[in-house]
Amino acid sequence: MVLQFVIDDSGNEPQQELYVLAGYLSSSEAWSELAIAWDQLNSNASTRVEYAKYSEAMRLRGQFDTARGWTEGARDEHVEELCRLIRQHALGRCHAAMRHDHFAAYVRSVAVPFRSLISDHPYVFLAGRLLSAAATMLAILGLDEPCEFVFDTQPGQDRIIEEFWPSVTKTLENPPPALLVHGKAPKVRGPPRFESDRDFIPLQAADLLAGVLRKALLDGEIPRCMVDAMEPRFTGFVLDEAGVRDLGARLTTFVSVARTANPALPNEHFDARTAKRKRKLARRTRR
Repeated sequence: MVLQFVIDDSGNEPQQELYVLAGYLSSSEAWSELAIAWDQLNSNASTRVEYAKYSEAMRLRGQFDTARGWTEGARDEHVEELCRLIRQHALGRCHAAMRHDHFAAYVRSVAVPFRSLISDHPYVFLAGRLLSAAATMLAILGLDEPCEFVFDTQPGQDRIIEEFWPSVTKTLENPPPALLVHGKAPKVRGPPRFESDRDFIPLQAADLLAGVLRKALLDGEIPRCMVDAMEPRFTGFVLDEAGVRDLGARLTTFVSVARTANPALPNEHFDARTAKRKRKLARRTRR
């Protein structure tokens, strides 16, 4: 059996307060079964749903637009059925989250030699935490099969994750005893994959989870129609202000050491306009 951990995000923009990476763990066979049932459910809806996305469903936009005939009641019934499929097929769920204002104050504010998505966005930091959460889930469930990580497409971030993945997974080679499964370290299979949620349907389940988790962490509320999405056993990290401050301190130390070795290194502060252009360039390059 090959395990697959499918991951998506919610709250990408700074004005959205909280950024969340979240996903579900199951076998590749179970995800194949879910994909078939998911597609059938969407196809058989009174108004066909090409894909399911949390933000569109909750706002009655896009695929769930009222102009297409959707009502809150019909939406709730359909989303509840989708979440029931998740509960039937997922073995566990994991998440990592932090506040945008904490990241801006303690990490993005650090002047670095070269600005990049690493210094300017929480994604890479949370991806590392999510890997730790997934390793904990594997230990809790006693699963020692190889686990593959499948992320929703992330223009620009994907290349960074691929580059740093070997060093990130190396931290799991000698885990604490609590993370050992049958006396062995968790098995991470190959480099991470980045897929479109239109092509790899289980990522749509991860999108629903990331969205409802963000709402739960911000408001303490879970839409009644999405209760089943929260049922699988979970592990997770929510970095508080002290935790993010520590990340910033580590980055500051790293930069200081680099500048001591090479005083000629540039000193770049965050610039919102430049960062926006880089994000657009990353999207165009990906396409």
